[in-house]
Amino acid sequence: MTTGQAVRRRRIAAAVTVILGVPALASCSGGAPAARRSGPELVVATALYPLAQAVDQIGQGRATAKDVVPAGDNPLSYTPGGAEAAELSNARLVVLGPTGFQPAIDAATNGGTDRVVHVAPASGGSYFWLDPAAMRKAMPAIAAAMERVDPRDSATFKAGARAFADALGSTGIDYQSTLSACPRRDVFAPDSAFAQTARAYGLVFHVIAAVDQPRASVIRSAASAIQASGTTTVFVEPWAPQDTVRAAAAAAGAKVRTLDTLTGPPAGGWPREATYLNLLEANLGALSSALGCPDQGAGA
Repeated sequence: MTTGQAVRRRRIAAAVTVILGVPALASCSGGAPAARRSGPELVVATALYPLAQAVDQIGQGRATAKDVVPAGDNPLSYTPGGAEAAELSNARLVVLGPTGFQPAIDAATNGGTDRVVHVAPASGGSYFWLDPAAMRKAMPAIAAAMERVDPRDSATFKAGARAFADALGSTGIDYQSTLSACPRRDVFAPDSAFAQTARAYGLVFHVIAAVDQPRASVIRSAASAIQASGTTTVFVEPWAPQDTVRAAAAAAGAKVRTLDTLTGPPAGGWPREATYLNLLEANLGALSSALGCPDQGAGA
């Protein structure tokens, strides 16, 4: 890890303290007074890791997220079982990504538009949380929904949303300052998950193909484009088929790295210290290395 990445991670760790695998802030010091904590907290159902992290941060111990998708299952194709479907159907509030992004999850909510919120910031793309600036724009909608369902904790939710938005703003500055200085600009990946994020930071995005049985014509075309652009590293994603990308990379003499769409943790979960924000920083590190970006944090 570079000095700059270490500096960024220390700053983010100081701003956001929700740790994967540790109960949300309700069990930590600070936040709401002890007398308030004895009351019932708002449990918000969701099916996407970044939205669960947002709820926990906004909630500051007065609300907590329940991600119904088990670690190791693809959140986009996951079909809820009886217990998970009941949680989605009965939850006071359900926070999801764009409508249709997770069809089986949408169906399990049993409608209820007053308690089901689909978060889709303008021009943020289906995977808006991969861009910290787009995710920041989603905070008001999530906080407003939580305030509507639990108005007594409105002040807590407003403060939590502001703090998390500030942390996202800091991460967005990292993205902008780092990626604006990269000598290489082309990003090759299996699908369009990172397309909006790449374009938001002035990068040129290319979709190779997300299929398990590579076609020779697709491999040749992709390899030619990789070589012509001077790209030295192409990307795979945890939940997308990788064979075509790897075959094209091999034909072009390029390396392969992973960009994580962050929809949900792999089997066994991410490392215990992982949070949404430092996973965003890990993605930035992968992009920075692949694009030959100078270390913006050196000497900071």
